[in-house]
Amino acid sequence: MTVHFITPRPVWPVRGGDALRAEQILLSIHNAISNDIKLYTLSGTQDSSLVPTLLQDRVKICNFGRSSNNFLSLFYFLFSGKPLQYAFFYNRRVESALNKALYGDVFVLHTIRALPALPRNVPASQVAIDLCDSLSMTYDRLVQERSQPLARRLIYREESRRLRMAERSITALADYRTIISPKDAEAIGDPGIRVVENWVDFPAFLSKEELDSQVSRPLLGVMIGNFRTVQNREGARLLHRWTENLRQKGLISIQLWGKNSEKLSELSSQNFEIQGEYESSQDVFKYADVSFCLTKVSGGLQNKVIQASAHAVASIVVPNVYESSPYLNNPSCIVVSTQSELEYFIENTNAQVLANLGEKAAIIARDAFGRSSVEAKWASLFRALTANGLN
Repeated sequence: MTVHFITPRPVWPVRGGDALRAEQILLSIHNAISNDIKLYTLSGTQDSSLVPTLLQDRVKICNFGRSSNNFLSLFYFLFSGKPLQYAFFYNRRVESALNKALYGDVFVLHTIRALPALPRNVPASQVAIDLCDSLSMTYDRLVQERSQPLARRLIYREESRRLRMAERSITALADYRTIISPKDAEAIGDPGIRVVENWVDFPAFLSKEELDSQVSRPLLGVMIGNFRTVQNREGARLLHRWTENLRQKGLISIQLWGKNSEKLSELSSQNFEIQGEYESSQDVFKYADVSFCLTKVSGGLQNKVIQASAHAVASIVVPNVYESSPYLNNPSCIVVSTQSELEYFIENTNAQVLANLGEKAAIIARDAFGRSSVEAKWASLFRALTANGLN
């Protein structure tokens, strides 16, 4: 029996929350069961040189280039009433390869975008799908953003409706369904879905002496994300506006890190740097005093708070993100609703206060999102899934 793992985008290099979660799922499969694993990517190519050592002998990477008829698939999904997300990642060659899978093999789908690749007539008992987060909820909140052009909001509304129908349809297709947070589970409305968070690894932090040696510099704030998405770009622009006075006073400098950050090159200015992609989150957070999550649409952003916490860095968030995160009672999350609130906080804090808050964040994250506790949830699921397959 083989485990077929299907993901819309490459896992390696790990850049962004979806890739991080996909890698964690693969590591959990490796540790939980001994079956062969085949990895299929719907768009892009895996970088095999970056596969973790543990997985190099276990995971067979099946790279299939996308066929040239993807423009036609866009029309198909548009007029079929299914989410356009399906069209963006549809790969007929992967679909054909999976249709040749042996009877009794099991399938693990990562995000709703992978659903069209699932072969027909596979028993639901042999299928697991990790939604990661609720895409319909993300699009719902984009619709509510009045700054969006009307035509775009209408498209988002229709896509949200289609995604909601797709998310609710998976109960008949997969017996094992997971999602990243209670808030996303609530949006799906599936009582059988399991909440499995991302775990966090805890790197070596700056020592107290290193922090003390930097007290004369302005505070360093960072924002991470894939700036291809509208919500991340709008969050970065909001950060630029809200910190303008603080940067002019020399109280804080800002760094943007992540894929497609060049789309925000117009924001580059004194004390506001566009750093680009990063290989390791340690590069981002090593000297950071605070992480900003000023993105009003909350889908996936709890990962940013957790990742900052893993590096003992406190987060400044807006209420929408705060409400969707697992840190409702976390004193290391500073909630600001306006520019004046942010300015007041920064003007009345210092690096040591933020470092103390970051240490509290790391303790909370370690207790709630340590690898062993999260991996145990995945292990239970994958052992039950493979028990339904045929060895």
